[in-house]
Amino acid sequence: MTLVERLLRQLSEVGVTRATVVCPRGGAVTSFLRSDFAQWTDIEVDAVEWDPDARDTMHEILSNVGDRALVVDGHVVLDVRVLDHLASADRAQRFDEGDAVVATLVADGLKLDDLDASPAKVITTHALDSYLQKTRKHVVPFILPIETAEQIRTAERVTFSAVYKGATDFITKWVFFHPARWIVRAISPSGITPNQITLVSMVLSFGAIVPFFMGRYVVAVTMGFAMALLDTVDGKLARTTLRTSESGDLLDHVSDTAYLLLWYVGLGWSLSAGHLLDFSQPAARTHAILLTAFVADKILTGLFKRIYGAELHDYTQLDYTARIFIARRNPFLVGMVIALAAGTPMLGLQIIAAWYVATLAFHLVRFVYLPLRGQRHQSATG
Repeated sequence: MTLVERLLRQLSEVGVTRATVVCPRGGAVTSFLRSDFAQWTDIEVDAVEWDPDARDTMHEILSNVGDRALVVDGHVVLDVRVLDHLASADRAQRFDEGDAVVATLVADGLKLDDLDASPAKVITTHALDSYLQKTRKHVVPFILPIETAEQIRTAERVTFSAVYKGATDFITKWVFFHPARWIVRAISPSGITPNQITLVSMVLSFGAIVPFFMGRYVVAVTMGFAMALLDTVDGKLARTTLRTSESGDLLDHVSDTAYLLLWYVGLGWSLSAGHLLDFSQPAARTHAILLTAFVADKILTGLFKRIYGAELHDYTQLDYTARIFIARRNPFLVGMVIALAAGTPMLGLQIIAAWYVATLAFHLVRFVYLPLRGQRHQSATG
């Protein structure tokens, strides 16, 4: 999308309901916007033609918008936290980049003839909160002027990295990063939506249940890795193109526990020949240990969030690091690859069962230890 459209989508995200775009002579707002703009934003946009010989163009615009206006340079890529800070501020403030003002809140009836000479309080991005709750990591808010192709490529890398989760498993963190970025770059200009990617991912995730029950482990694991990659892509596509939705987030999270539990049941069923309650069989005993640890860990981490209002997975740097290696879907798939390579599918069940027991033990210790220490979440100390 154009830089102007990106800014308009971000302004809508922080609650701005009306925007004026200062266009070159003969320009039109529609030429800056994608066809799906109205679907994902709730902002009224009009245009004013910029006349380089008329110095009072900006003054005229400001005189028509009341006592508060947010003025933003259209040649920058901004972190949405910059706009959110200004939109919620109660006094004139501005962010500078080099010698230029990139974003200014005009308040208290102040009309600016020269934004660079504004008495507004100058804020730096380092003064803003660096912790991103959605991606569970610290990222200093960015302001990136765009004048060259290289700066565009830099902005692409910075914005994609910013929306990529920090506290995640090692496959997502280190293996999927570049493939996901390539896929997002390729499909961003298309009409493919994040929710459509989520639905395809769900079809693969629930579709893999059948081959797990049938003992077709290569097919099941292949489908698992394909859906895992798409599960990484959908969120990144939504956040980089500013097309997030509550329905997409709900679809993603509701399905996660359901299909994974059924994968484990299917694996245990096929390895025990359908005798999951016959605990004289090693497969049935291992499967029972796996399910017990899996369910107990979900309850424990959910209870921690309910009590303390924060995820245990990134509470401190230790928990953040542990999140990379604890038992989850992708580590399970890696364990199955190892087991299939060894020609012993049972090994996959044993690996993930032991992994979940170790994960549960770690989380149980942290569940007790953190409150006793009075440890605050890293976002409160960072």
